[in-house]
Amino acid sequence: MGRSARRGEESLSTFIDQHPEAILRHASHLHATTGGVIGDLTGMVHMLAMEAIDNGTERLDLDTVFGTVPAAAADKVPVST
Repeated sequence: MGRSARRGEESLSTFIDQHPEAILRHASHLHATTGGVIGDLTGMVHMLAMEAIDNGTERLDLDTVFGTVPAAAADKVPVST
C-alpha cells in the first residue's frame, strides 16, 4: 500500500470519529447551499473532506464554512431576554 493510500485511510478513520451532530446540525445550511441536489451535496462534502485532510484538521469544520457558532460554544453564549 502506498503512502498516500495509508494517509487517506488514517484520515478517513479520523472522520469516522467526528460526532454526527457536527454535520446534522447544519442540515438546513447544507440543503440551502446545494438546493437539495444530492450530487451537489456529495461534491461539497467531498471537497470539504479533501481540504480537511490537506490542511491537517481532519474534520469537517462546517461552523467556519457557514459562519455559525460551534455547538460547544453555543452552550456558553448568554441568552438574550
